[in-house]
Amino acid sequence: MNRKLLILGGVGVVLVGLLVMSRVMESAPAPLWKGTTISCLVNGHQNLAQHIHQELSITKDGVAVPIPSNIGITQGCMAEVHTHEADGTIHVESIEPKTFTLQDFFAVYGQPLEQEGYALVARSNGEIVEDPASLVLVDHQTIELEYTSAE
Repeated sequence: MNRKLLILGGVGVVLVGLLVMSRVMESAPAPLWKGTTISCLVNGHQNLAQHIHQELSITKDGVAVPIPSNIGITQGCMAEVHTHEADGTIHVESIEPKTFTLQDFFAVYGQPLEQEGYALVARSNGEIVEDPASLVLVDHQTIELEYTSAE
């Protein structure tokens, strides 16, 4: 009888420990993507409150610039703003609804939005955007960035 109580007590201690550990993990702040204020999704695609997509195309002097796959994804982090495929689809995913901008994507990308020696014309759903860095990313948005040599 005492052995059963000892085993049940041990199981109880383990369960309480797991519960406490999960609470600590939930309350711990998520790590950030290097050099940004963009959080990493530590549970991947689980428990998302926000999951939207934008289509981004970039041209430089009329030539299409490929947008790489796995921007914002490493072994230990999937940034809230990232790509999966090299098709120009931006994924915005978060465990709480947030506002993200085009500048946030470029910060995760590690590339400057404004490029020295080039004039930039940005369009969102066909409309010219005066301040591309502040462009808020919304679902089903088409973003076109045209860089032209400033000569």
